[in-house]
Parts: sequence; C-alpha cells; structure tokens
Amino acid sequence: QVTKHNIYSCFTFLLISSIIIIILTIMTTPFYIKIFLYNSSDLELISDIINVSAVQILLSSIFLIPNTLMQKYLFFKRYSFHFTMSIILSSVVSIYFVKSLGVWSLVIKQIVGISSLGIMNWVFLSFNFKVSFDFTFIKSEKMYIKQILGSQILTHFSRNVDYLIIGKYLGGDALGQYSIAYKLLAFPVKTLAGIVNKTLFPVIGNLMPDLKKVERQYFESV
Repeated sequence: QVTKHNIYSCFTFLLISSIIIIILTIMTTPFYIKIFLYNSSDLELISDIINVSAVQILLSSIFLIPNTLMQKYLFFKRYSFHFTMSIILSSVVSIYFVKSLGVWSLVIKQIVGISSLGIMNWVFLSFNFKVSFDFTFIKSEKMYIKQILGSQILTHFSRNVDYLIIGKYLGGDALGQYSIAYKLLAFPVKTLAGIVNKTLFPVIGNLMPDLKKVERQYFESV
C-alpha cells in the first residue's frame, strides 16, 4: 500500500530528475543537431523548439503523480473526461495561434494539453503534494525501477532510431513523410495498447498479492 509519504518522495524525485534531464537536453541539443540535422536550413529554429519543448519534461513530471493516482484509484471515467477536455482545449489553442505563430502553435498545443490534464486531475483529487527528500521508498524499489527504466529506454530507442537515420541521410522532407506514414500505420495498435495498459495495470495492481486473482484477471483480459 502506497502511503502519502511515499507519494511525496516520488514527486520530489521526479521533480529533481526532470530538472537534470532538461539541463542535459539544453546542453546537448547543439551537439546532436549538428550530427543528425547538419543539412537543415533551420538549425536555430529547431534548436529553440527543442529547448522550449523541454519544458514538457518538467510539466509531465509534476503532473505524473496525479495522473497516475487517477488510474490507481480506478477513476477511469473521470480521467477520460479530463483527457478529452485537454485534447479539445489544446487543439483550439493551437488552431487559434497557427497563423500567427506557425510551428510554435504545435509546441503550445503540447504544453497546454499536458498542463490542462494535470491540473484537472490535481484539482479532482484535492491532494496537496509536498517536497520530501526521504528516498527510502524509492531505494527499496530500485530493482523494479531499473527494470522498468531500462525497458522503456530500449523501447524508445528501438522505435525512434529509424527517425535519426532518415533525418540524417535523407533529409527533413523524407523524415516528415515517413513519420506521418508510420503514425497512421501504428495508430490503431498504439491506441488500443494505451487503453489496455492504463486500465489493466492498476486493476491488476490492486489485486496484489493474490497471484491467483492476478493470473485469472490477466488471462480473462487477454
């Protein structure tokens, strides 16, 4: 059973980690832009977009806890409503600014979407998050965290390395065409997998440590 103190520790850990990642992103952006996008005529614009978009890392970390708690407590209907409203709001804002800001409207769309969803979940839970530097809970789960983190990193790399190769050797136009085609192809699978993961994982988690119930629920869901 996760306590409020555990949640405070996770919140603080995520906050510190996101700040470190943002700093590393800003520091390394010029390096990998020169390697993979050296033939682009908009290097400065791309660099600025990446640096500003890094704010999403901080926002995602701040709102990860309330978003996850919504799923843990099985508030799926409410979460779905908040998610839908955040998509509508971010899309309207993006469309409003598209003529005046161009590609920056897409950056704004992402920031508004993440922020609005997180704020709605935060308010609904009425939970006051505090900063706690006691990472005992995180240390006790370090093996699980390492496994999940390693899996996510490998998965992300395997799914995006083709973008780096195409962007470097075929240019931005080919990369854009490939990106849209791949997203259209993967959309049904990713959508279904996302729904299953967000619902099945917390449901099964609440059944622990009864492994028989977990096994039965998993196979019934599959």
